[in-house]
Amino acid sequence: MAKAIVLGAVLLLGPGLSGGGSVLAASHRIASLNLCADQIILMLADRSDIVGLSPLAADCANTVLCELARGLPSMRPTGEAVLARQPDVVFSSPFTAVAATAIARQAGLKTVDLPIAESLADVPEQIWIVARAIGREDRAEAIIAPFRARLAQLQRTMPADRRLTALVYEAHGFVVHKGSLADEVLTLGGFRNMADEQSVFRGANGVPLEALIANRADLLVIDRSAKGYSLAQAMLENPVLRQAYPAPHQLDVPARLWLCALPQTLDAVTRLRAAHARLEAQ
Repeated sequence: MAKAIVLGAVLLLGPGLSGGGSVLAASHRIASLNLCADQIILMLADRSDIVGLSPLAADCANTVLCELARGLPSMRPTGEAVLARQPDVVFSSPFTAVAATAIARQAGLKTVDLPIAESLADVPEQIWIVARAIGREDRAEAIIAPFRARLAQLQRTMPADRRLTALVYEAHGFVVHKGSLADEVLTLGGFRNMADEQSVFRGANGVPLEALIANRADLLVIDRSAKGYSLAQAMLENPVLRQAYPAPHQLDVPARLWLCALPQTLDAVTRLRAAHARLEAQ
């Protein structure tokens, strides 16, 4: 329901956003405060039309299109920074850079909140929202069609054996639960999400290593792409964890593949399918 309300607000932004009738002229000054919008903009817009992306757009730990973002202007998530770029459209999120977005709206700038994606089915919708807002509808289908074809092929070839379980283990000991994009990727990869089958994994404050060792999944999925060193990240490198989940029972999948709902998210499914095949062979 919330997603429908947000999408409805987006569709009221102008006559070219309704899905029919005339198409908006291409926006020539595009700004974004939203990491997911950043990546869709990089796929759709001319580089010369981008006046500002979020500070994370060129960070390869967070985005699959970091290389495309290099050389483009980065923008601090403040109202002053947004106004200084004089954008035709500003992309934001319902939950981040709220103050900057409010200032942009008060200044009369066109703003578009990109809803948080919860499913692979949201990928085409996310691309269309951005395409309509920047007047690049002509480029959207060229991205969406191959995604739909690849997704359909993966759905047709789902592993018949659903015995294997998996856990996505993240910094701070957090695990992924049902209803998330990452959970859907696990399922499409051929695994059952053990986080929803064992009560020990349902806590909100992180899962201790002892629980992972005492209640082993067939596959432990870990993201080691984050830069720097921290206690939260160091727990993923614990030698006890490596011993409990030796190859092929441990798989590195960078979180950037499912932080946003993108065509590249299917690359995570492909990695999981390969891991599933290795486990079956063993």
